[in-house]
Amino acid sequence: MTLNILLVVLATTQAAPAPVIRAIAVPNQAAPATPGVPGAPPVPGGPAPVPAQPAVPPGPAVVTIHDERIAAPIKSLADGKLVVGTDPVRELEIEDVAMVDLGNEPKLSAEWVGQDNHDLVQVGGAAGGNGIQDLHVRLYGLAAGKTIKQIVVVTQKSQGRGIWRLDTTRTPNWRLALDRAAGGTSAEIYYEPNGMDNFGFQHELTVTYEDGSTAKASCEVTTHTNNELKLVAGDAAPAATTESAGPPEVTIYGRDKTVLRGRLTELGEETLTLTSRWGAELKLPTVEVRGMAFEGVGPPAGRQQFEAKLAEPAAEDTAVVLGRDQAISQVTGTAHALTAGKLGFTFEGQDRSINQARLIGLVFAAQPRKGSQAAPYQLVTLLSGDVLAGTWTKLNDDELFLDTTWGGKLTLARATVGKVAFRNGKVSYLSDLEPEAVEEVAYFGRLMNYRRDQALDGGPLKLANKPVAKGLAVHSRSVLTYALEGEYQSFKCLVGFDESARGRGRVVCRVMGDGKELFAEDDLKAAAEPKPIDIEIAGIKRLSLEIDFGAAEDTGDRVIWAEPRVFRADKK
Repeated sequence: MTLNILLVVLATTQAAPAPVIRAIAVPNQAAPATPGVPGAPPVPGGPAPVPAQPAVPPGPAVVTIHDERIAAPIKSLADGKLVVGTDPVRELEIEDVAMVDLGNEPKLSAEWVGQDNHDLVQVGGAAGGNGIQDLHVRLYGLAAGKTIKQIVVVTQKSQGRGIWRLDTTRTPNWRLALDRAAGGTSAEIYYEPNGMDNFGFQHELTVTYEDGSTAKASCEVTTHTNNELKLVAGDAAPAATTESAGPPEVTIYGRDKTVLRGRLTELGEETLTLTSRWGAELKLPTVEVRGMAFEGVGPPAGRQQFEAKLAEPAAEDTAVVLGRDQAISQVTGTAHALTAGKLGFTFEGQDRSINQARLIGLVFAAQPRKGSQAAPYQLVTLLSGDVLAGTWTKLNDDELFLDTTWGGKLTLARATVGKVAFRNGKVSYLSDLEPEAVEEVAYFGRLMNYRRDQALDGGPLKLANKPVAKGLAVHSRSVLTYALEGEYQSFKCLVGFDESARGRGRVVCRVMGDGKELFAEDDLKAAAEPKPIDIEIAGIKRLSLEIDFGAAEDTGDRVIWAEPRVFRADKK
């Protein structure tokens, strides 16, 4: 495997992460109601609440490729047929299914990490650190794709109480910092230690999402805490990122959309071994892995650098490393095995090693992209947030069976599975395909590259105040061209503006097929409703989605192609 070593060193100073929560210890004082917290009264003069959108009913359901939602228990899958417990029972060909929801809901959990040399917050609500090591808690089971509006952490003992919030507006509470990948199911939170040793305390956490829903969890503080423990830099900085020994906690990103979290028990030249959070020991070929993030290492800026490199890998492997001076660097070269806490690494012809405890992330060298016309496969999302790519072969009352894309055969407890999405069957999402050509032109020299399945700012996609699971976010001018080779019959999507446009955008929107105009809206406005598109593309070899500058130059031209799908013709 190959690692890219760039030696690009960046200063650790950074803008404070947007939502930062800090806790203030207020002995036996009731916390005032806070905006964004359930039960809080309206804030005088505050913004009007956003009208709630109709919720999709919870529970098991099947969504077909024609957008029919069948709310009923999922009975079984065998021989390519999905049996749904409607009255009467329905049997669906698996190629006609777009998504299966087994009706299992994730549960929020919190894990105490300790004081591990992070400093993102300080006493009170001000942004930035103060030289004191923060308390660190890891969250699992966050709602995928939902924006977090508020987090509240409370600890209560006879000696006093501590309260920390993500949004400290109009409260005396201390600010906490949130480090979460866009729409991710796990996150790190950091908050300033109060004047008490919290050892043995329970920290109660409440997460409030943008839609008003909440989730609660608690964790026990299993190490002593000290509000005078200073941040350590240089050679004296701690070598470990947690206070318990053991294999590092990592997130693995596969080349096939697989996402796995757990303990990295082995990293060799050809394979890696992971003990997953759901108990399975998984062995993956490293050639099937795009990269891995080492959890809890470095500030959020380090994770951001890792994610940026993961999106655009170099020709060699890249290690994102936290230096002894707490600066972040990228090193490119060739990665070897991880042995005794050291990653072997060849840089500029010399064999060196990198301390695993300073590894923020490792991105493997770019590989030739797979062609757009990939075989059908499924994405199985577990309640843990892990995503497994492969062929779903069977389902019974207790288990789901999956042949993974890397050659493994997995038997999963049905109760641990959330949803199963179907890809590249009768329907293909353009956000899953690689465009043959990308044209992007900035109006005033500020180029914003297109994104797949996330907004231009990296957050969740939303259109008309509703979440969008699959889509393309673009900025004028943008032309994305896909090689379909005449294999599809129709194209459907909804096109409109991201909410950040705030009603100001105006663009020219076109869909072109082999150079011919198939759809056009010469003045698509952000203030108008999104526009549905449903066109025939039989025989079309090249399909282009075009967003051009409109009457308002490029102001607010943040456009979303929502659920852009191409449909194969039904078999005769």
